[in-house]
Formats: sequence, structure tokens, C-alpha cells
Amino acid sequence: MGEFRAIAQVADVHICEALAQRVAAEFGKDWPGLRFKGDAWAYVDGGQARGIGGIEPVWKGRYVLWSYVSELSVGDWRRVLRFTRLRLQRALAQPDVNRVEATALLTHPRYCRFLERLGFLAEGMLLNYSPKGEDMMMYSRVPGGEPSA
Repeated sequence: MGEFRAIAQVADVHICEALAQRVAAEFGKDWPGLRFKGDAWAYVDGGQARGIGGIEPVWKGRYVLWSYVSELSVGDWRRVLRFTRLRLQRALAQPDVNRVEATALLTHPRYCRFLERLGFLAEGMLLNYSPKGEDMMMYSRVPGGEPSA
């Protein structure tokens, strides 16, 4: 069973090859030096990070939930969902947080469902939005907008 660790940068953990390829595809060769501005964590199993995520400020009142995950078992997804839900609730309880948003590639319906299970509402499609020009969906959560499930 995996565990969650606080991280300040990607270099804080040894990440599995599948996750390294995902992060490198978006950030290029400089990805090992990525540093995080807010609350960031890694899901570590077998000595390797299988997922990284966080909630970072964009500007006053606006935050972004982000994550990169390799293939996980159903049980691992449940643990990541519970952990992320707790971190999200903590963020939304802060007096300076007006909204937390997240984006998901339309080609990753599993992540779209993950965000919906966290209580995020789809706001609209972002055409050619990703660094590779892929379409994405914008999601948001606001304080008091608790999920029904």
C-alpha cells in the first residue's frame, strides 16, 4: 500500500518511469527541476512516486488543483481520491480562497470523472488549450459547493 508525502519539487521523490514520461511530455527536459508554489504531494508505492499533485495559487482567491498520475490500481485511485478530497476541503476552508479550478484533457475521461467525484463542475471546453494544442475541459469548485456524493 502506498503513502503520501509532502514535496516542494519533483526532485524530492524518485518517480516511476511511466510518470516521468508523462511529466516530461508536458514540461520538456527541464522537468526534474520543477518547483511548486503551494501545497504539493506525491503518492509513493514501492519506493517510487506513482502520482504527484498539488493546489497552487494563481492570484488572490484563485487556486489550481493539478496532478500527474501513472497507471494506478482501483484501490490506489480510491486512496488518491480520498486524500485529494481532504486537501481540497482544507484549501476551500481558507478565507482567501474564492475558487479552485482544474483542467482535464478531453482524451482522459478517467480524470474528468475523478474531478467530478471531487465535486468539481464542468465550466466549458478550452479549445487548443494544452501545450500540445489539445482540447481540455475547465472545472471549478467554490467554497460551499460541496459534492452530493
